[in-house]
Amino acid sequence: MPQDGADLTHDVERVDVSTFSDTQRDMLWMRLRAGDVLHAFDGHDVTVPATRAGELSDAVAWVRREVRAPPRGYPQPHPFQRTAGRGVVVAARWRRVAAALIDSVVLTMLSVAAHRLGASRRLVVLIGALYVIVMTWRWGRTVGKFLIEIRVVDAARRRPNLRQSIVRWAAVGWIGIAARWTGGDANRLLFFAQLAIYVPALFDPLGRGLHDRLAGTMVVCTVRRR
Repeated sequence: MPQDGADLTHDVERVDVSTFSDTQRDMLWMRLRAGDVLHAFDGHDVTVPATRAGELSDAVAWVRREVRAPPRGYPQPHPFQRTAGRGVVVAARWRRVAAALIDSVVLTMLSVAAHRLGASRRLVVLIGALYVIVMTWRWGRTVGKFLIEIRVVDAARRRPNLRQSIVRWAAVGWIGIAARWTGGDANRLLFFAQLAIYVPALFDPLGRGLHDRLAGTMVVCTVRRR
């Protein structure tokens, strides 16, 4: 579980979360981070300044009420379906890969069109960044995610705010920008950097890569009402 490097030594509120599952702990951390609540985890307790005790209490109550998960160490009820609360299913890996492939096609088409109109390399990069950032901010999904029926949400299952959308893009986008101006051995290093960002999603209970962790977001399946 990520921890804030906070100095919380006095005038604090402490809550025992040792009975929480890994998923519940992750959602609590996301909730506190989304509210900019200074906090620290020591494995069993979560600690916040006494002035933020009410927010901690609300966050803990929300997790206990909304995030249904098996006890820590128990397997998920289905090996291909991870849940993050009532009615919330973490997006399957194949869905995220398919959405990324569709978005790569869309971005390529935008790039080709921009080049034909005489756009500079910097403008092409800006167009690609705005495509991801604005669509994530306004709708929680790009064209690829819309077609594959997945969505980016924050800890409260709302669309990410602008800051989260920018951070989420920047954590990955810098690799594409660097690749345009480098080559050879540098591209190999960029490939490993990309692995470092995405591989954690294979093992995280909420399917989050490094970019999701930095932004305080996760990707879930879109629930259709019938």
